Amino acid sequence: MKVLIRSYFLFSLIAFFVILNFQFKNTRFSFAEKLESTGEYESKSTFLYYFLKYSEWPNQKGIKEYKIAILGKDPFGEKINILKKQKVLGKTISIHKVKSVEDALDCHLLFICDSEKDRYQNIFSVLETRPILTVGENEGFLKAGGMINFIREDKKIRYKIQAAKVKKSKITISSYLLRLSR
Repeated sequence: MKVLIRSYFLFSLIAFFVILNFQFKNTRFSFAEKLESTGEYESKSTFLYYFLKYSEWPNQKGIKEYKIAILGKDPFGEKINILKKQKVLGKTISIHKVKSVEDALDCHLLFICDSEKDRYQNIFSVLETRPILTVGENEGFLKAGGMINFIREDKKIRYKIQAAKVKKSKITISSYLLRLSR
């Protein structure tokens, strides 16, 4: 009887792990979001979520909600609102559209729109050592002082990380995000 119970238990355990492995293989998130299956800004919204999820701020334990600010002419529209339903470490995400960098000083992630490229020097001088993850989508964004820049490669959205800039702001980005960076 004991042999039968052990065999059944072992079979159940193996079946559980096979099913679990199958589930994870089929639902894994791809950091190279395909534009064909989702729109560009739905994909970029997903990336913003993962940038929050896989980063750590100096005051991590004191965070009550994660704040994303969008500076400039917002290209996301309503698509960014999908993040309001998500949580990072059990905390909600709020989205704020701001008109000046000074209005974004309490955010965790600042998406700087292309419309602000002429003001990069001023923006980055204000943010220089603050723990605010800056994300953009302009070719000169990283050279100007940004931390993460979206790029298009083939029909996919990818990103580049300026690790030295991130480290200077005392934000820690997961090695997982760094490995997948271009």
